[in-house]
Amino acid sequence: MRRRHYLTGVGATAAAGLLAGCTWPGREESRFPEDDLEKPTGDSLIADWDRVMITDYGGDPTGDEPVTPALDALVDAEGGNGVLAVFPEGTYRFESGFAYNRFEAFGLQGEEATIAVPETFAGAGLYENKVLSLGSSGSVAGSTVYVGGFDFDFSDAEDVAVAAVGSYASDRAVFEGLTIRDKPIEGDRMLELIALEGCRGRIHDCLVAGSPVSGIHAQPESNATVWVTDCTVRNCEDNGYYCSTGAGTVIIEGCHAADNEIANFRLGGIIRDSTVSVTDEDLEDSRGFWLREGDCLVEGCEGYNDADGSRPVFEIASSAGAVTVRYSHFRSDSDQLIGVVYDSAASPAGSVVFEDCLFDGEKNAAQSPDSVVVARDRTTLTNCSSALTGEVRPLVFSEADDCQLLGGEYEAGGPIWFASGTGGEVRDVVLEGISAEPQLQIDAIDVVVENVTGTVDSGVRTVVDGRSTNGETDPRVGGDWHENGRENVLVCWRDGDTGSQQVAVYRDGEWQSWDKTDMT
Repeated sequence: MRRRHYLTGVGATAAAGLLAGCTWPGREESRFPEDDLEKPTGDSLIADWDRVMITDYGGDPTGDEPVTPALDALVDAEGGNGVLAVFPEGTYRFESGFAYNRFEAFGLQGEEATIAVPETFAGAGLYENKVLSLGSSGSVAGSTVYVGGFDFDFSDAEDVAVAAVGSYASDRAVFEGLTIRDKPIEGDRMLELIALEGCRGRIHDCLVAGSPVSGIHAQPESNATVWVTDCTVRNCEDNGYYCSTGAGTVIIEGCHAADNEIANFRLGGIIRDSTVSVTDEDLEDSRGFWLREGDCLVEGCEGYNDADGSRPVFEIASSAGAVTVRYSHFRSDSDQLIGVVYDSAASPAGSVVFEDCLFDGEKNAAQSPDSVVVARDRTTLTNCSSALTGEVRPLVFSEADDCQLLGGEYEAGGPIWFASGTGGEVRDVVLEGISAEPQLQIDAIDVVVENVTGTVDSGVRTVVDGRSTNGETDPRVGGDWHENGRENVLVCWRDGDTGSQQVAVYRDGEWQSWDKTDMT
């Protein structure tokens, strides 16, 4: 499939490093109910439609005569209730865009057909620059839409505002097998599907090799779902995949993005088994995965960055809801951060969970000494790992309360750092691969450390293997615990002399403690 071509862009060595060692455990069930829906397919959608040859209405397969008048004639004669306009092998010249609205079931299918756009092109529908506009707004949407099997040739239209396909659909929609190889200097969303309430849509096996704005724009409205599968998008100036608007759900599977500005994947929804490579040194604002809206799931994905002027491989925005990232691999050989988790703009904040993820690369500290920065409360990393060269910190928790680091092995030149915030837990983590001393630096109060293989340094209130930083196990004893007690803080601890489990609470300026076995 076309999406495999990205390996040549990354380079053999980098691609081998990116993909090595990524064997993930069995996947859990998704919390998204849309996963239970059946994807629409082109074959099932158009199986019972009437196939009408465009050449029967004067369509010229040599490209000498414009084809839009033939399409208009076909629609006038055949209507739009189960009609498929078929373009036999050849080249079809569109001097003007084709727009058709308010139909029940209509589509266009190419049989090794090329759509050629001259420099005199005048677009139609959705922003008045589309070659094919099927339902140009919500008020005139088509019900069921199909477009497939076309190669768009924009080589003579570099100075013209042009985009390939756009549609508002209310029931079902499929775009598949579409190729856009040339990048015009003006235009809008190259492939655009807006699925209205209750609609199911799919964009499948498409290649967008450049766009002055976004490559694939998928916008499902309330209770609508759009799948984007087995596509490749590269060299777009404003997001490769723009899939973070609308109240419905986007599911991206098996896709690739490369060297798109702003974001390669801008997402609100689900992305699986998809890859990003950013290697163009001229890029200044290229994120890999940008999780922007609502709840998000990232599963089995790969991200790679080797462009020093770009942005992190992944960013979780403050506008994102609850996010789960699992079985994924993020690599940077640039000076940039690998990832950022921003503080939430919502209250309460959606949780962020990383499971079985790898952060690695030949990163150095020239622009940033950090690899992954977490600024959202209650972020959890479970069984994650790093393999980083250079004097860089693998993880930094900044103004983030009650974060958890559970399991995993970390290699880097700098320590894991709880820089600020309150509370947290580090448990069952191996830090022997970190060459810095200490290997875990804690400057956030009330972090609990247990069963960590590595050196720990803290100048604030911390519990390490049951003992606070003043060496006492009992928080009622003077020192760090006593002087820095917070009202209503609850502490579970083990008496170092008797081995009994204790519970203490700080109230009205003093500690009260009970033997856990005495509590009912």
